[in-house]
Amino acid sequence: MFSGINRVKRYLKNKKLFIFKNCVNLIRELKSYWWGVGDLPKKYDDHCLDEMRYYLMSKPENSAPEGQKSVIQIDKERRIKKMKLNKPN
Repeated sequence: MFSGINRVKRYLKNKKLFIFKNCVNLIRELKSYWWGVGDLPKKYDDHCLDEMRYYLMSKPENSAPEGQKSVIQIDKERRIKKMKLNKPN
């Protein structure tokens, strides 16, 4: 559960998840979400939040760490550089 909550936080913080104003139940649950005793979230009226967490946990994580270029990106940059060098003046 905590890994799912952390993933939701990451998506919201990095602006990878957008919540529209017509998602009234989700917004209501976000506003009323609170932590109980012992650093455990209070499990009350959180069905939309659970669904959002399940959805985000079903998405694969980006395997490349932030700032690290993928093999495809490196190859693309290499080809662009080569094209610029071979471009006739």
